[in-house]
Amino acid sequence: MRRVTLSPPELAGWLSAELRSTLLADAKVTAVRPLPKPDASGCNWSDEVAVDPGAAHPVRAERAARRIAADARRWFNLS
Repeated sequence: MRRVTLSPPELAGWLSAELRSTLLADAKVTAVRPLPKPDASGCNWSDEVAVDPGAAHPVRAERAARRIAADARRWFNLS
């Protein structure tokens, strides 16, 4: 499957929108971490993303963001 290429701010924005759709209205992804080289699946960024939880519980926001990022790694690469 071919991945859509996004800039880091575009990917963070997409991840934030998905995170907010999980009822974590104030939470947002503030940064994504590129990998030095694509992994075995061909993805070039890590599912370990930086999260501002807003009013949400920090652990809940981190877990939700990690799940969303893990799924999104199948669809997106960083430019």
